[in-house]
Amino acid sequence: MELDTLIAEARDLHDETVALRRTLHRWPELGNDLPITRENVLAALEGLPLDITLHETTSGIANMVGILNAYEPASGDPKALKVALEEEFGLIFERCTMEGEAHNQLHNYLLPIHQVLRDFEGDEAQRAALGAQLAVYGNYFE
Repeated sequence: MELDTLIAEARDLHDETVALRRTLHRWPELGNDLPITRENVLAALEGLPLDITLHETTSGIANMVGILNAYEPASGDPKALKVALEEEFGLIFERCTMEGEAHNQLHNYLLPIHQVLRDFEGDEAQRAALGAQLAVYGNYFE
């Protein structure tokens, strides 16, 4: 694609993008539960040649990985880390839409995470164990 074409297409999207940003700023959401943001972004993407698949559990696992990776051991608060991880973990259960055998296997996968979080103090070994369990999610679920 030529640079001039790209610039022209970006200009064509400018007003829509600004409108979306303003819409999102009307309803600021905090934390990892962003239903209004999600609804608006999905509506803005509608009609584009994208294959969008929504997986609540996959998003929750990705959010936990992000929380864990963003933690700075030297300056971070391990109690706040635990609270953030537990909040996201709880949302995975709250939003679960899996059924049947996949649902049962998901609970088998989540049990070790629950056990780590129960006594979580944020030390290096616990962060590594949690990170390792989160990392294998893709081996079992799409």
